Amino acid sequence: RGGKAIEQLALVDRVAMDKTGTLTTGVLDVVAVEASHGADPERLHMAAASLAFLSSHPVSKAVSRKYRRAKVPLWPVKEFRSETGKGVKGKVV
Repeated sequence: RGGKAIEQLALVDRVAMDKTGTLTTGVLDVVAVEASHGADPERLHMAAASLAFLSSHPVSKAVSRKYRRAKVPLWPVKEFRSETGKGVKGKVV
């Protein structure tokens, strides 16, 4: 705390990064979503957007932001559940 730590940065000549060598902003972002196994991409996007919108998980928030920017319409969701470590479940109608 305080200015001393900042002042000591002037003495730093090396910085170690995580294994990927990246720095993050602390905000997740979705770059791309691809449908597989013959899934209809439009339906996949609408279902993902609808479920993510109801979740407070950081990954869901990133998914929700992506689809809001793309103006993907939301479907009603029934029986929504968020299961720690497993993700979200629900029936999109």
